[in-house]
Amino acid sequence: MQTLNKVLDMARGMCSRDSDRALAQALKVTPTTILGWRNGSRRITDEHLMAVIEKAKADPALAVLIRQETAETKAEKKGWATLWDRLSAAAAVLVLVVVATPGVARANPLPVQGFSSGHGDSMYIMFIAPLPDPGFTSHAPDPLQAPA
Repeated sequence: MQTLNKVLDMARGMCSRDSDRALAQALKVTPTTILGWRNGSRRITDEHLMAVIEKAKADPALAVLIRQETAETKAEKKGWATLWDRLSAAAAVLVLVVVATPGVARANPLPVQGFSSGHGDSMYIMFIAPLPDPGFTSHAPDPLQAPA
C-alpha cells in the first residue's frame, strides 16, 4: 500500500495541479476512486495501475511490488514476492554487467592530426565496412536456418 501511495503522489505531482482531483481527471476516474486506492478499500485495476506508473514516470516493474503489497491471500502474496525477487535479481545482474564492463560501449576513434592547416582540433574518421556481394555464396550453413 505504501508503494502505491508514493506512486500516486508522484503521478499527482506531474499533473497541472498537485491534487488527487487533477489526477482523477487525468485518469478519467472519480476522486473517490483515488481515495479508495489510497486507503485500500478499492483495488486498482491493472490498466489504471500502469496509467498511474506511466504518469509518474516510474519504473513499470513497480507494478509487481504494488501487487505484492495489495495482495489479499497468502498464496497471492507469495507469488508476487517470488516474481519481485526474480525481477530484482535480474536487474542487479544487469547493473553489475554494465558497471563491470564500461569500456564495451566506448568506441575508439581514429585521430587524424594536421589534416587541415586551418583547424588545430582533432578530426575523427569512421569507416563503414561494405556488405558482401549478393552473389556471394558460402559453404557454411545459414545461421538463420534451423538445423536439419
